[in-house]
Amino acid sequence: MFFLWIIPFLGWAQLSDDCVEQALLSLESSGSYSSSNIDESDNIRNGPSYDGATIFYPTNSNGSLGSIVLVPGFMNQELTLLNWGPYLSSHGFVVMTIGTNSLTENPSQRKDALLDAIITLKAENNRIASPLYNQLDTNRIGVGGFSMGGGGAQLAVASDPSIKVVVALYPFLSNADQQMLNHNCPLLIVSGQLDIIALPSQHANIHYNVTPNSTTKQRYEVQFASHDAVSGPNGGGGKVGERVLGWLHTFLNDDSCFCPTLLDAPFSASSFEHNIECQNLFVEGCTDNSACNYNASANVENGSCQYPPLNYDCEGNCLYGDSDQDGLCDCENMDTIISSCDCEFFNENTYPVFFTNVDEENCIVIEDCFCDCFNDFDDDGICDENEISYNCLNNNCINPLDGTGDFLSLEECQVSCTPALRWNCIDNFCISVEKGVGEFLSLEECEQSCLINSIDENSSLNKKLKKITNLLGQEISILKNTQMIYIFDDGTVEKRIIIE
Repeated sequence: MFFLWIIPFLGWAQLSDDCVEQALLSLESSGSYSSSNIDESDNIRNGPSYDGATIFYPTNSNGSLGSIVLVPGFMNQELTLLNWGPYLSSHGFVVMTIGTNSLTENPSQRKDALLDAIITLKAENNRIASPLYNQLDTNRIGVGGFSMGGGGAQLAVASDPSIKVVVALYPFLSNADQQMLNHNCPLLIVSGQLDIIALPSQHANIHYNVTPNSTTKQRYEVQFASHDAVSGPNGGGGKVGERVLGWLHTFLNDDSCFCPTLLDAPFSASSFEHNIECQNLFVEGCTDNSACNYNASANVENGSCQYPPLNYDCEGNCLYGDSDQDGLCDCENMDTIISSCDCEFFNENTYPVFFTNVDEENCIVIEDCFCDCFNDFDDDGICDENEISYNCLNNNCINPLDGTGDFLSLEECQVSCTPALRWNCIDNFCISVEKGVGEFLSLEECEQSCLINSIDENSSLNKKLKKITNLLGQEISILKNTQMIYIFDDGTVEKRIIIE
């Protein structure tokens, strides 16, 4: 049988317009998540390399959240970045803002603060009392910062390749070179045209140029903007916030729908450049390696996977064989199906197997069993070869192997086959006989007979037993394996023991 798989080319060109349009609308609208926050008074870790922290998070999410840590610039406190928290968390991201141990810390020290804060953020995912418990995807964490904080963020990703995205806002990092900024973390640089503290020509532009060309990067210079931390997401007429948000969706959440929104310059840009190629960054296709059209190059699943019919492989070959070579799998060809025995009776196969219980329409083998019963002595639908029964021979349970035994289980046979305990009276003592051939069926029956015989043998006057005592003279009943004193009415005394 031959299958022709018609697999259309599904690449970047087929990214739906609806997908991109929805992405644009979400960037331009308010976030759909409610937002809350916690700080160190809520028992989050107090890291030694930073001073103070606030974590903003969406309260109505389903977990697996991406996150970003932000650090302020020279002489700036944490509060200058707080407006990023509610903004980004309302769009589904966790945002951690931190302060520094000293307002004058350099970019390298701010790098250390960011890396220390990541430890704290990951700890919240494991802290049972935290609202972020099991809510974070700890493999999707980004860093960012303002001014020297932006420079520190770049140094952080150069030292820790596990960081997934970096956002440098009006970055300040003197003497930046290729060795210093050698990383492959997707880099967004936002700078200000009128910034006289972190002049774009001395910082942002150089940062962009010395970052490897193999690294996905973009530089957005905001027209008429100065060195302003507080404007935050509202900078550039709100386009700074939208650009950062789109960057996080694209590279932190791996959402290919947002990639095209990053290609055009915002209306508020005085200078703009990037090397983004969405078609290379996001290759759509079938990512399931069990599908017939699996695309090893694809990193975005687009629902195009195709699978063979049941019981066939992708080349149309029968998975369960074609014993008569007629092009039909055995399980769908009734000429090859023998159903003289019921599969539900079989547990193990020790003979050649055929398909005997089949959903013919879907060619599904429900269960395998033996082809034919060689013998079915009791005509119960169970082949004698598979029927287990037992007979009791010489007090042993034996399987006759042909299903003709009297007992259907070993336990049932053993109950009937085990010889009953019987007793014999020997020298006026009751002795159990192991093989079940004793004269008496019970100990009591034996004791009564033994006692009568003992009296008859020891007294021609037919003396009567008055009482039985122990060796201390205390009256007792008949006991086994214990010395007893028999006292008779004629005054005679006998010492006896009944042995079991």
